[in-house]
Amino acid sequence: MSTTACPVCGDPSTSLRYACPACSVRTQRRLRELQDYRDVLRATLTPSSRGLDPLPGPRGYRSSPPMNLDIVVALDPRSHASGAGPDDDADETVLSITGSLHRVAEYVAEERYRAAVMGSIVPRPYTLDVLASYLWIHTEWCCWQLWAADYVGMIRTIHGQIRRQAHDAPPTPLGPCRTETCGGTVMPRPGRGGACPTCGRSYDGLELARLAYTPPAPHQEAS
Repeated sequence: MSTTACPVCGDPSTSLRYACPACSVRTQRRLRELQDYRDVLRATLTPSSRGLDPLPGPRGYRSSPPMNLDIVVALDPRSHASGAGPDDDADETVLSITGSLHRVAEYVAEERYRAAVMGSIVPRPYTLDVLASYLWIHTEWCCWQLWAADYVGMIRTIHGQIRRQAHDAPPTPLGPCRTETCGGTVMPRPGRGGACPTCGRSYDGLELARLAYTPPAPHQEAS
């Protein structure tokens, strides 16, 4: 069977797929992690570290809401699921995690069971756990559809938001590995320096400084 590049990540894929097996596995992993990040956010509903008024107030005075409003919006299914409310700032939109998953699940159900006698059915209750599990089951099927890239991208967006809100930012790559034919990316190493997970080469001192003069590696989708 002929192969072509995956429309999502660029890796080789069968010509009949619209998102490769690696994209399917990554998407399923992101759906599983949503539940863990949700638990972290529930434990961090604390007041903001800064007040809304930048001017100094009386001693002991603090103008701030009783909890982190961005997290409240993200965990509330009644929030704008599409992040397209009339007062939303496009650059600061906070998606409703459960609401967004519900909309994606409804679309998947409608597309997959269009010809079913009973129509589309999304399992209840509409909680993050139920919806994430439902989409996990159907992810492989979704990756064979024309709209697979949109599906993978939406799950990646939801996962990225809740991951940032849980303060679990991925480490910043230090640069492409300088070993010929390796093609790996050097990542920070606990303590100091860095290492390439592909070939195992360690970077420290002058070798670490030389990474700044190495052309950037080709784009790869973040995990």
